[in-house]
Amino acid sequence: MKLLITGLLSIFLSFSMVNAQIRNVPPVVKATIQQQFPNAKHIDYSDYLAYYQVTFTNNESPTTVIITNKGKIKATSIKMQYEDLPSTVKDGFKKSKYADWKVNDVAKYYQPSRPMQYEINASGESFISKKKLFFSTDGQLLSDKQVL
Repeated sequence: MKLLITGLLSIFLSFSMVNAQIRNVPPVVKATIQQQFPNAKHIDYSDYLAYYQVTFTNNESPTTVIITNKGKIKATSIKMQYEDLPSTVKDGFKKSKYADWKVNDVAKYYQPSRPMQYEINASGESFISKKKLFFSTDGQLLSDKQVL
């Protein structure tokens, strides 16, 4: 019994430490965030070894940045309200096969060297029916990714 409890505790601790800060955030990562987002507040760095996920509030908007250890931004997501989406994107969503799904949240999604996209996180009737829908600025559904 003691061995079982010790084993379960070890497993629990290893899962809870997966997202723990293992090492110091490189100065170049902090500098890039400060340069690109000078109004960032409440900055939180999560270390994923190959990259950092940085979450903060920028001009009152919740923002998430994926950045490499060398300070190169790979993606930026800025939350927004559904009502603030361009009409072309709302129309694209309404005409998509996901039109009757519930919109959970919305974000502007940027990646270097790619046009800006809009991300709509939506859920269907089933508890496993969750998708990240990516739309172009003209309302075309570019991709739909399953969310666990």
